[in-house]
Amino acid sequence: MDYILECLQKLLPEFKIANAVIHFDEASPHMHVVGVPVWEGAKRGLSKKVSKRNVFTPQTLSVILQDKLREEASYGFECYFKEQLAEKKKGRNHDLSVTEYKVAQESRKLADIKQHNNEEQEKNTKLRSNNASISYQIATQEQRHSRNLDVIAADEDRLEKVRSSINAAETEYAKYEDMIMDKKNNLELLSSKESELIERTKIAENVYDMFRQGGTDDVREKIIDVMYENQKLREENTTLKELLEKAYETGKKVKIKVGNEERVEFINTFLWTFNDQSFIPHGSRKDGFGEMQPIWLSAGDDNPNGATMLFLVDGAKIDLDSLKQYERVFNIFDGNSETAVNAARTFWKELKGAGEEIYYWQQEDNGRWKQKA
Repeated sequence: MDYILECLQKLLPEFKIANAVIHFDEASPHMHVVGVPVWEGAKRGLSKKVSKRNVFTPQTLSVILQDKLREEASYGFECYFKEQLAEKKKGRNHDLSVTEYKVAQESRKLADIKQHNNEEQEKNTKLRSNNASISYQIATQEQRHSRNLDVIAADEDRLEKVRSSINAAETEYAKYEDMIMDKKNNLELLSSKESELIERTKIAENVYDMFRQGGTDDVREKIIDVMYENQKLREENTTLKELLEKAYETGKKVKIKVGNEERVEFINTFLWTFNDQSFIPHGSRKDGFGEMQPIWLSAGDDNPNGATMLFLVDGAKIDLDSLKQYERVFNIFDGNSETAVNAARTFWKELKGAGEEIYYWQQEDNGRWKQKA
């Protein structure tokens, strides 16, 4: 490298070399030389100035940089490696004329255009082939689609027949649904009456033992009725108390609507006295402070505590519009009373007709509740 640089500096002293680096990033090792062309002999301004045009003249480029410098390089190569460099070729390590350069450039462009045209022709050939394949696939799919439409039409006919059969079955079922429900309710009512008779029989045996030595039959029958009704009320209020305890634990406010004001005070007293160890916070119009009561008892439709849960007892009724202010509604009735059962059945049908989500639960002999509908 030093030898070539010394030759370059000797052959072209006007080119002041600043840096030179050998590169091995291509097949042929080569040198990048950085320098400044300094020319002397200017008639205007400075006599010495930077001038690429005056230093790198056509003769300098052709004679010095191409011919003489190559001769020096060949000589040095032969001295060091004992081999000769290959002869230089046209257009390689040689400056082309303007015409030759333009012809070479146009030739490259023409070659690129031809190659591009060939590639485009190949693409077009592939596209035509793909289009033919796609056209065939589309035709095949259209035939399948046509057959599928025929199948779908046949399936729709069969589906329509099935729908008609289902509608007929639903119509037939609707005829018997109410009848089945009535039969079921009647069976439950008979079962309740049987339980009532058994209970009355037990009470009657106790009463007859009490009045074995005296008393009239009328008095004994009245005592039996009073004792039975009192026991049923006790059972109903106990059931209400258990449900209220669970409702109170949820933290939501409750409204209890009863049949009349007399029963309001009866239940009010019962909830205060049913257990000596505990009670359920509640109140009625007589107690006041309705908006603060967690459980409110009333025979009317008032809701001062903003309750979201409603308990209907003693045959209390409520219209469907007033019902919408509550999240949950419990209708508690005596299954042994035919009047109470009929009223509950009517209320059930009204709610079902209004599209409400309703369930029917029945308390079994063991005290547990079982969903019946």
